[in-house]
Amino acid sequence: MALVEMQDVTVHGGDAAPYGLSVELPTAATASDDTYSFPLAGRVEHARPLMALDLFHAGTRLSRILGGGSGSIGEPDVAQFSWPVNALAMPSTFEAELRAILQDRAQVPLATFRGRREALRSDFEPSLQPLSITSLGRSGSTVLIRALEQHPEIAACPAFEYETTISLYWLSVLRDLSEPASYGHQLVNEVATRKGSPEWWRASRRPIPPPLADSRVRQIAGRDAVRQLAALCQAQIDLVYRQLAERFGRPEATYFAEKTMAGPVLSLQDELYPGGREIVLIRDFRDQLCSAVDFYSRAEPLDVRRARDRVMDLAGHTRRAAMALFERYRRVEGRAHVLRYEDMVLAPTETFGALLEYLSLAADPGVLAAMTDAVGRRDGTETHRTVTDAAASIGRWRRDLAPDVVEAAGEELRVPLESFGYS
Repeated sequence: MALVEMQDVTVHGGDAAPYGLSVELPTAATASDDTYSFPLAGRVEHARPLMALDLFHAGTRLSRILGGGSGSIGEPDVAQFSWPVNALAMPSTFEAELRAILQDRAQVPLATFRGRREALRSDFEPSLQPLSITSLGRSGSTVLIRALEQHPEIAACPAFEYETTISLYWLSVLRDLSEPASYGHQLVNEVATRKGSPEWWRASRRPIPPPLADSRVRQIAGRDAVRQLAALCQAQIDLVYRQLAERFGRPEATYFAEKTMAGPVLSLQDELYPGGREIVLIRDFRDQLCSAVDFYSRAEPLDVRRARDRVMDLAGHTRRAAMALFERYRRVEGRAHVLRYEDMVLAPTETFGALLEYLSLAADPGVLAAMTDAVGRRDGTETHRTVTDAAASIGRWRRDLAPDVVEAAGEELRVPLESFGYS
């Protein structure tokens, strides 16, 4: 099969009609040149209120297809668009949405595209596999990293000294440089592009490179070179983490531990590291909310009314992030290990024993004792903590939040709480 196959295109004409917009059925075709991209083209009529066209996946903007300034792009009332979409910026089974961005910043869905692509593979053989900690902020991920650091087969840099995102960095490079609107700059002579100027190779540069006539050259740049780029990025990840493992006395490490976030970059890691493992770290989102309020309010103390508004704003953000985490968990269920913050604090020995069994690592009593001790240690953590005792952080929402805020925040967070089994 082709590397990318389109399955369905749905036009949301009813959503656009109240704004006077009319979109023709866009073309989102299976690429004939066997690359990790697909062409997207179409036109929007009655487009005078239109400021931009953006492509979104799971609520995150992938590309600005058209526009970007403060003025209308609807001159003379018709906006035509053509864009090579990078399928590697989405999971292997994907859904993307084309949205109109209006002058008042309102977003109007115009069309939805569904498709699938072949998983990305490279010929690089890593010496270390990723151990990803996927969580929300203020959920105990730093404490977990410090515990993992105690195991001789896990390369984890000292917590509070380093915040390594080496895999995230290089796989983000891979995602960005695999954009056809980026790598195409090396193959064409576009007068309006000052080659060699800062960031001239970025996909966001306008105008984007026109399609190449030679399908084999397109395949070399959009398939063969992308696979080589993936191998290069994996080699960089392996090099840095292997050196860090040596530096911190873990020469026998088989995993590198890194905090991650749900999204397309993590999907690329899944594909390139089929032997990787993932910890989905969760915490009662009401407690996580209280910790976030305390931590972020240090820099900006608030009065009572504004403090309540801040709590509810953070509750909304927490709900959205928690549901993205739940979607990630559903996608990898059976392959990831769910670890509750409450279990890590109240029963660390049993919790870490189960984790090491999942990782197929030895649970030496001395190592387990060191991991358990790491949970309760306070040295160097004063600026990071919002309570003096980890156990006191469990159920703190009952003490920290006013009754009316408890009810409002609880309702805001009800779905993710129930999804992860919190009452």
